[in-house]
Amino acid sequence: AAGQLAQHEDTSTVQLSGDLFSGRWGTDGEWMLGIVGGYSDNQGDSRSNMTGARADNQNHGYAVGLTSSWFQHGNQKQGAWLDSWLQYAWFSNDVSEQEDGTDHYHSSGIIASLEAGYQWLPGRGVVIEPQAQVIYQGVQQDDFTAANRARVSQSQGDDIQTRLGLHSEWRTAVHVIPTLDLNYYHDPHSTEIEEDGSTISDDAVKQRGEIKVGVTGNISQRVSLRGSVAWQKGSDDFAQTAGFLSMTVKW
Repeated sequence: AAGQLAQHEDTSTVQLSGDLFSGRWGTDGEWMLGIVGGYSDNQGDSRSNMTGARADNQNHGYAVGLTSSWFQHGNQKQGAWLDSWLQYAWFSNDVSEQEDGTDHYHSSGIIASLEAGYQWLPGRGVVIEPQAQVIYQGVQQDDFTAANRARVSQSQGDDIQTRLGLHSEWRTAVHVIPTLDLNYYHDPHSTEIEEDGSTISDDAVKQRGEIKVGVTGNISQRVSLRGSVAWQKGSDDFAQTAGFLSMTVKW
């Protein structure tokens, strides 16, 4: 129910990617096909604001797959563009609750994304870019026996999330680029599990808006750092604040 659960998550991710093939498309367009792999580690906790009960969770996993991109004007990176990726991911998960012991289970499946946008440069280093994205989430947990001896299985099917956004940045400085993103997310599905024949549903937030501000610092032609803060507000009194810090190295 609204406002009854407080959550905290810390996530670390390492991702490597490289181009396999690339070529021209039309007059000055460009396309690329690449490979991507990554590792993620997540630790968090959930606490009931009504009862004070707490559950801790941690998971780590890997993903490998393919990426592809198309740019209407390849060298300039302006105009229309498409970006997609398809990956297979697998995770090891642990959830511990007060007085109930620790549950351990695995999950795996396909995740994919198709994203489109149009980059417009009105002048003076300003970039305006409307975006649209569809994300397919096919990771499913394996059936397992919980610490309380209950048999647990996931009954909810695959999930499709959509996003509409507007990205903007100001390339007025040589090494520092401020950014602003406005996003709307729609996720119509809820998570359902069966525990000894009883269905438990987690009615996740189906609609939420996001404001994200950030800055990218170019240390060199190959190395850049990026930091950002995002605020989300959604249905059922959902509210979330998240911070991101990343480093990109090109070679």
